Parts: sequence; C-alpha cells; structure tokens
Amino acid sequence: MQMEEARGFVFQALREGGWNQFGTLLDSVGILKAKSQKITIMSSYQGGRQYLAEPEMNLIREIVWSLIVQGILIPGQNDMSQSWPFLSLTEYGQKMCAGRSDIAARSRWISTGFSP
Repeated sequence: MQMEEARGFVFQALREGGWNQFGTLLDSVGILKAKSQKITIMSSYQGGRQYLAEPEMNLIREIVWSLIVQGILIPGQNDMSQSWPFLSLTEYGQKMCAGRSDIAARSRWISTGFSP
C-alpha cells in the first residue's frame, strides 16, 4: 500500500467513525483495504489488522502522527482518556472530514511539505 492510498483509507475511516483508539482505527483501515480488494471480511480477534502487513501498520501510524502534527487529530478522547492510544478529531479535523474543500486543499499542501 502506498502513502496516498493509505491516507485515503485513514480519512475514510475517520469520516465513518466507530474508532476512538489507534487500534480501532487500524482495524477500520484494514477492513476498508480488504473491501477495496474484494476480500471477504472474516470475524477474528485480530479485527481488521489481519488484512494489514506490518509495514502497512507502520505507514498508518506515520500518517496518524502526521495528522496530529497538522492539528487534525489529537491524542486523547476526553478527561478520562487524555493520551495515546486514544484519539479524537479536532474541530479543524471535523471540518476537514466533513469535506470542506478549502481545508482539504490545505491538507494536501501540508502533506507534501509545501504551503500555498
């Protein structure tokens, strides 16, 4: 899986919700990847991670930390779970996942290391 494909899966998982920790986000991305490859999803204690190779999981971790640096995600969920592995979208991240084109365009610039 290449960086852009992985970023697409991560953003799709962020938009769909159902995650609150890095592990559950990994599961969501793995399931999205499997569905894109027309793989039958099987229930397993491994969840969606069974569809990701170790280098792909590392790539997703890199993307998540990039999104933290960009202010799209923050470690922590609430006062009870304030740190890693819990994650939540910032207000900026919520707008971006909602498809605000001006924010999404800025993120593409940030992800390549350039600014508009």
